[in-house]
Amino acid sequence: WRQILADVLNAYIELPESADASFGCALVAGLGIGAFTSMADIQKSIRIVARHAPDPEKVAIYRDGFETYRDLQAALRDLNHRISVRERS
Repeated sequence: WRQILADVLNAYIELPESADASFGCALVAGLGIGAFTSMADIQKSIRIVARHAPDPEKVAIYRDGFETYRDLQAALRDLNHRISVRERS
C-alpha cells in the first residue's frame, strides 16, 4: 500500500516506528510545552523503519492514467449532470 502511494504521489513515503495518532499528538504537545524547540527537533526523535521510493515507470503509468481520467470526466460532465438530474426527479 505504501509503495502504491509513493508511485501515485511521486513522493518518498516513510513509515515511522510508532505510526499511531496518539504519538503524533504527544509530539505536537511536546512542541507546545517547549520539550521540543522546532519541528526539526521532533523529526530527530522519530525512528523510520521503512522507506518507499517512487518507481519512475509506475509513476508514468499513474500520471498517464490520471490524465485519461480527467479527459474522460470532462467529456462526460454534461451526460453525468443529465443523469443526476433525472435520478433526483
